[in-house]
Amino acid sequence: MVDAEGYADTWSVLRDFLNEIESGGPIILAGRDTFFDLTKFSERLHDLSAKVDIKHASLSPISPATAKTWLTQIGWSAEELNSSEANELLKPDSYVLRPYFLSTIAPLGGVNSVLGDLVSPRDFLVKSFLQREAKLITQRVNMDEPTAAKLLWELFELVALEMAEAETESVDLPFLQLAVDLTFERALKDPSDLAKLRHKAGSFALMDVDTRQGFRRFPHTEISNHFLASALFKEVLSGKVPRFLRRGYFGTDLLLIAGEQMLDLPTEIFNDLRSKLITLMRNDAGAERLSDNVTSLLVTSAIVDSSDELLIERANAGDVVLFGTTGSARMVEVGINRLDCRGANLSAITFDQCSASVLVVDEQTLIGATRPAVGSLMVETAGKTAVLYNPEEINDWVSAHQTHRDESQAENEATRLLEKVARVFLRQFFIKSDPFDPAGRYLSEDLWPAIEEKLAHEGRLRRTDRKDASGKRGEFIHIINPGALLERASEEDRRIWGSVAELAQ
Repeated sequence: MVDAEGYADTWSVLRDFLNEIESGGPIILAGRDTFFDLTKFSERLHDLSAKVDIKHASLSPISPATAKTWLTQIGWSAEELNSSEANELLKPDSYVLRPYFLSTIAPLGGVNSVLGDLVSPRDFLVKSFLQREAKLITQRVNMDEPTAAKLLWELFELVALEMAEAETESVDLPFLQLAVDLTFERALKDPSDLAKLRHKAGSFALMDVDTRQGFRRFPHTEISNHFLASALFKEVLSGKVPRFLRRGYFGTDLLLIAGEQMLDLPTEIFNDLRSKLITLMRNDAGAERLSDNVTSLLVTSAIVDSSDELLIERANAGDVVLFGTTGSARMVEVGINRLDCRGANLSAITFDQCSASVLVVDEQTLIGATRPAVGSLMVETAGKTAVLYNPEEINDWVSAHQTHRDESQAENEATRLLEKVARVFLRQFFIKSDPFDPAGRYLSEDLWPAIEEKLAHEGRLRRTDRKDASGKRGEFIHIINPGALLERASEEDRRIWGSVAELAQ
């Protein structure tokens, strides 16, 4: 139902199926709340809607209390789980509360063990798996851990791209063994070592047993998308146009990860990637979804604060994900199917005769002086989503989020810097104090030390010395409750913004 080209056929098949049932029976359809809309669903059933009794149930997000109870039951210290660090890590709507992440960190035994390596939760998961598997490989063959980890990354890129292009969520063991040969053969001179890895292919940590015998799959779609996004960038940068880019469906899950990886690219490589995507968009050879997919990636690339303004004209995009504080962009006559800008500041984007069939927002969303025409608005609040269709209601909500709620807070260089840093913390737990880190460069700006002092004085910032994912020690900062800070709901939040604004006067 998310494939635009098969959308009408899918609804037709569902209506036929319901007609054929006649005497009735329970039917369960499962999907994400952000995709399912009860009103639209009923409309799509046409005359059948009067014959079908529809019940809409939504799974509640895991609460911090539920997570703490479960972690205590498996051996985590109750005292540690009641610490301020644990409360911040397991705050409502946190990525860490997702079942897969909780089950993965559970064996670490405590909050401090998690915080010792945690910057971005997804990176933490992937790198933890890779490091563990690389260590196991070096116990079997003559290879150092960094090389093993690098080749494993390339292996999983190859597997993820194959799955995407074959439109499947698993691969058989013969393919996995062939991928091992292609990836590791250049680094292993002893054929017996390659045979050992080929034999181990079915038990790699990032390859779970599939329901089909002899097949393997990634343990979670976020893991497969992590490698798929990386593989797509490498293909485009090398001048190739992979089949998945021409024909696949780029959903928001993949685009979110692609955007995060764009932020990690060195400036020169990012500019090369964007240039090649622009060329592909302008020279569309008529491939089924190439133009839509490329435009989706290009619009999503606006999350990178590049020195060059991004210009996109007369194009259509499927899904788009924007977060953080976007760079400068101008979009002219661009149609977007679904624009997810939860937690994003879009004030640097100019929308000229643009449209978004669906705009997904939350209370942290900030829109600039111009905006796209919106078909429907999905507003997420405390893990629940409300859908607005009335043009007046949509206009009221968007207008209220085109400027800060508190007009007395003057915007200047200092407040803009604080906002950029606070929005980073909507997606990750720490920022490394390193000018070469994508977010760490904000901490190198002249105004930051004074801003940090204000936040620390109010008890809203912690600086700590810890290891990063590569094992190197460094200084990291963490802002406490950045969402509330951005919303400026409390007197304390407004006082912080006021004192920060004075720094640039």
